[in-house]
Amino acid sequence: MHRVALVLGILGGLFWLSLPFYPSECVPVTGASEVFCNRLWTPALLAMLTGAAGLCWLLRPRASRSVRWSLLAMTIGFAMMAAGNGLEYWVAFELPHQGGIGGKIRGLLWMTALAGWLVALVAACVAGVGLYRGATGFALPRWPSLLFVLPLPLTLVFAALGPTWAGGIPVGLLGVLIGLYGLALPTRPSESPRPTMRVPASAPRAGTSVIRHSVVIPFPLEKLWGLMIKPERMAEWNTEIPEVLDIAGPMDRIGGGYRQVWRFAGRRMVSPGLWLVTAVEPLRYRDFRGITPMGPMVARDWFQSVEGGTRLTIEVEYTPPGGALGRPLDPLLRAMFRRTVARNGRALAALLAREQREPK
Repeated sequence: MHRVALVLGILGGLFWLSLPFYPSECVPVTGASEVFCNRLWTPALLAMLTGAAGLCWLLRPRASRSVRWSLLAMTIGFAMMAAGNGLEYWVAFELPHQGGIGGKIRGLLWMTALAGWLVALVAACVAGVGLYRGATGFALPRWPSLLFVLPLPLTLVFAALGPTWAGGIPVGLLGVLIGLYGLALPTRPSESPRPTMRVPASAPRAGTSVIRHSVVIPFPLEKLWGLMIKPERMAEWNTEIPEVLDIAGPMDRIGGGYRQVWRFAGRRMVSPGLWLVTAVEPLRYRDFRGITPMGPMVARDWFQSVEGGTRLTIEVEYTPPGGALGRPLDPLLRAMFRRTVARNGRALAALLAREQREPK
């Protein structure tokens, strides 16, 4: 359904872009054609509103909180434009432009449309920056998201230097961009092909460090896997994460994930983007990516049945703080990582033992 909304957004943007040139009665707009010509704005704005709502809905489960709020604000901006224009030229069109209560009503409706215009452009700019910086779980290059930044400065340039009719062009371009960006995304992240098992010997990429540590959990692989794929239960055994937010699905499929919350020095910190599974082979391996207080990170888990339980190998690949200058901190980070994995392993074993004693 959201794809229909995105197509309507594109059509609305294209229709909006045609209005400075067609129909002939509106080139230019005269006093006699004002109502007719401005009524044409309404279906274009409603269609672009539909496209903005479709993109907002599509990215809602996976985008960062700032992006979600920005997309919502952009949608509200289009709603304000459509409401202001529609009410003025479809309901209050017989009221005078100036003087009396009629002038005040039309002035309020016009200001509503202008305020919505500004809200939509500013929110699109913020959303574009957020989409560029954060992960959404979709296989799409990041650079197209920066196109959302362009309508705001283009509007200012056209308003200052271009002809009057050119000032509205960026809004139509935004409507088209919203639809094209949304249609370029797959229906859901899990449509990506399932990867094969990877060899647990990862060579670090240039400029990154890799830390790996293993623990043996004295429980069958299936029970350990079944517990660790549930992000809603992570706070029960992960000693570094007191809570998780914005769960996007279980961690046994591509696109499943959550938003991490840390506590450091008494301060609550929330990851700016979701931790999302990017590769998985059930009961054997998973790869997921996200952002920590240290920056972007890749984590990999391997599960192997061994005598006495399950060997859990956890690996993280990260960029040292400060780049090359942060390399001397690697031994300290490795020691902290080993302690954390050991604590989490004990917590997992204790939780599974408690569940075995007290089955639900």
